[in-house]
Amino acid sequence: MLYSGIFRLEKVFFKRSFFERQYLRKLKREDYLKISKRKKLEKYNAIGLLTKYYTH
Repeated sequence: MLYSGIFRLEKVFFKRSFFERQYLRKLKREDYLKISKRKKLEKYNAIGLLTKYYTH
């Protein structure tokens, strides 16, 4: 009885942690995409500002 209860708890915990891991991975990926997008924008803006500064 006690052993099966512990086993059940472990099973539930592992199942939940698996979904949590997937969710965290998804969040990390979204954060990474946001960061990379922001970096690209900053780079583009910096280049735009430099060209504007030098051409005008």
